[in-house]
Amino acid sequence: MPNLDAVIQDACSVLITFIKTNPEAWAPIISQWSINLLGQISSKYSERRAVPHSASLNELLQLWMTCLATKTLMELASECFAAMISGSADVCVSALLEASVKYSPHFDWVVAHLGSCFPQTIITRVLMCGLKDFCYHGSSQSDMPSSEKVPKMASVVGILGHLAGQHGQNIRKALLGLFEESLRPDADAMQLSTVPFLLQLASMSNMLLQVLTTDIVHTLSTSAMNKLSKQFTEQKSPSMQDTAGLLSLVVHLITRSSEGAYKLLQFLLDSAVWSPEQDSMNCEDPLSAKVRHTCSVVMDQLVIDLQQIIHRKGSNPSTEIPFLAALQGHAVHLADKLMTDTNSKRCSWLSKLLCQVGLYCGITSASDILCHIVVNATDMEKLNIFIEMKCEMETRLPDVTPNTIQKAMERLQPHYDVDVAKMIHNLLCIIKWERQTGLELDSNNTVFSCMKNHVVDLATQLLRHDVSISMATIELLATLRLTKALSSSVSLKLAGLVVHFFFNALFEKDASKKGHCLGYCRKFIKCLCQHPEVRQMMVRFLLEAAVSQEYSAVLGGKFDPLTSVESAKVTRPKPMILEANRKHSVYMALPQSHASVFHAGVIGKGLKKQINTPILTKAQVFANRQFFSEVICDCCFNQGPTPQGLYPQSDSSSSRDTYLTLVQGKPVSEQTEQALKTLALLVVELTTMDVLYNGLHWPEERWMEFTVERNLFTRKKIEAYPVLWDMLDIISYDYSALSQCSCVLRGMAAAMMAFWEGARDKMASNTPKQLELSCRLIEIMGKGGLLPPPLSYIGEIFPLLTPYEVNLLLLSVWRYMKENPPIPMINDEGVMDRPCGPEHTEVIRSILHSNIGKLGHLYARFFTEHKEKT
Repeated sequence: MPNLDAVIQDACSVLITFIKTNPEAWAPIISQWSINLLGQISSKYSERRAVPHSASLNELLQLWMTCLATKTLMELASECFAAMISGSADVCVSALLEASVKYSPHFDWVVAHLGSCFPQTIITRVLMCGLKDFCYHGSSQSDMPSSEKVPKMASVVGILGHLAGQHGQNIRKALLGLFEESLRPDADAMQLSTVPFLLQLASMSNMLLQVLTTDIVHTLSTSAMNKLSKQFTEQKSPSMQDTAGLLSLVVHLITRSSEGAYKLLQFLLDSAVWSPEQDSMNCEDPLSAKVRHTCSVVMDQLVIDLQQIIHRKGSNPSTEIPFLAALQGHAVHLADKLMTDTNSKRCSWLSKLLCQVGLYCGITSASDILCHIVVNATDMEKLNIFIEMKCEMETRLPDVTPNTIQKAMERLQPHYDVDVAKMIHNLLCIIKWERQTGLELDSNNTVFSCMKNHVVDLATQLLRHDVSISMATIELLATLRLTKALSSSVSLKLAGLVVHFFFNALFEKDASKKGHCLGYCRKFIKCLCQHPEVRQMMVRFLLEAAVSQEYSAVLGGKFDPLTSVESAKVTRPKPMILEANRKHSVYMALPQSHASVFHAGVIGKGLKKQINTPILTKAQVFANRQFFSEVICDCCFNQGPTPQGLYPQSDSSSSRDTYLTLVQGKPVSEQTEQALKTLALLVVELTTMDVLYNGLHWPEERWMEFTVERNLFTRKKIEAYPVLWDMLDIISYDYSALSQCSCVLRGMAAAMMAFWEGARDKMASNTPKQLELSCRLIEIMGKGGLLPPPLSYIGEIFPLLTPYEVNLLLLSVWRYMKENPPIPMINDEGVMDRPCGPEHTEVIRSILHSNIGKLGHLYARFFTEHKEKT
């Protein structure tokens, strides 16, 4: 019909006139008619080819608004809503909801357009109509699903969902206003059902759930919570009476919440159990016991439901838990709260939730959580939580422990702000617990086995200056028991680090700390020396450090300018004398002569720098030497007692001597023999200038004239580092090993002979230093089997003789060693059978006769039938 458009416009004008003239009478009728007609048209023609199925609301709106009929109906509906805004618009909104339920989703474009025209009115009225319908239908159909129980709920959710894009803030305000009105003292029965209504809306829309978990939860003060509790107690409506169903719905909504999940959890934890922080806030209106009990029930049920969902996720990996996904970013804060919380119930909830976050989010998140706990745990109770969580996570994440230890070792880097001593102590406590409980320590899921893969990273903490860190580290290293073979690089690093720590511990002034550090250090060194390749490396590192300028003072060593650190530094090149003389100010021309006086350069390097060495008492130095000797014995011998104390009572109670006494008479193992030879060769290397004249044979006496410098070098070395005497004492246990030190003993003997030959004192005791060196030399040679009796006893009479007589006795020793050179491959029986003929004892007999008044009582010791062999 050509005049249809004009007829429609005329009809529209007449209806608009009716609405403006009497809105109370005409607006409800016309709005219901126009909205129903729009729904019928939209539903009837939605299958036509001109209407796309996948079109957006904006495209559908533009399409339907091009039709004059639908456009006119929309104008009439808009006029009705505009006329009823100031009055009762519930009729128009109710008609809109009914049409939305009946004709959705084809009717959504109408709802979107009307809502955008009157957002505040539509949103508020839609919520009120939905609340009324919820209160009306909720009691009569309590067993039906929510979509069928309340017919308009789906429509309410749909309308609010359409308006959320552009009018989300208005929806938030409307929901908050609806909730706040329900808390008023004069609230009616319908308003008291607001909370169940909002929960039902949130279960049908994620957008409304977000508003509920962010905005509304923030408004829940203690007074509001108490009011809600009172309302639930006093109300008799079915929606308020089904407490178990509401609590189940609340837990379900929490598991679906994502934004605001962390604050929601904090709210529940604080509400369930009273915390000390709340005591400090001086709340005038504390939460009632019933509210706390309800929140506690919610937390318990939440933990159970999450656990069930996670277990179901194993069969259905696509299952999503938004609540746990949202907590992943706050796992560190939750772990911090767990470490500082003292309430057992909150700790239980937090530990279970963190465990569920790790299981849901994967091994990376799980290892981060466990690492944070083991790094920051403050007591054994928190470590028990770590162990429980680790065992729970390993059921589905078997590699979580290696990843946790890997991340914990990364925290040892200097740029991490962690308490390293506390972390290492926590790891040590866990390992001790694993050993006490009888777990399979070699399995991959124990901290004990995982720590062995990071022993080098752990050992680097021995370099820290904090004593508490180094003490905890060495104890942990000693507890790990590294029995498996180590690579060369790992062995080298461990040996260097533990030797550095050992000598630093010797400087410790606190006796208890020193004993603790050295005891575990010795245990760790002994464990490392079970590997032959590590044993030789350890012996070399220990002895080289003992004679270094950095650590020699702790063992009684003195400053040696030949090996000074200062002399090893690269110095600036000296200026050339030619260039210096080119300057006119440095030379002087002699008058009436062709000669000139030239500058000859600077002699020397100026004053020597004073070396600051720590001052130790003789008792401390002696104790350090004793302990160092014990460690060397541990490296060389396979057995031996653990020292009872660090400081011996007297010089005679040397634990080193006890050690050697226990192994005396027992066959030397191949490993022990090799270790002693390594020690002997190292002593030779450190006390001789070069490899020349380092043979085992003793030459003629006249050769001493050609080795004066070498002999003095050896003597100065041994005088500067008394610990070398201790090493020779240990080497003397094995004849073959001591034979390797023949050049050292020969050099010392030559140096002493040169001294006594030129000495002009009446008695040898007037030079106690040289006398002690000579006596110690004879003692070592006799103990090692190089000198048989009575030559091995001559050191006992040195203090009673003159320098000339001492020199004669040493010359007899030299001649004996020349005729009976050391043979490294000889056995113990061959050592005992080495002859000492009369030609080697004539000097001893003559000296005893000439000093019969002083030495007569010793004659029987030197010359008896069963000792002297002719």
